[in-house]
Amino acid sequence: MVVLFILLIIIGATFAGGY
Repeated sequence: MVVLFILLIIIGATFAGGY
């Protein structure tokens, strides 16, 4: 699903940015 893909990108970007 597109929403799942976008959510994954947002979480990944936040995790990478926070880490």
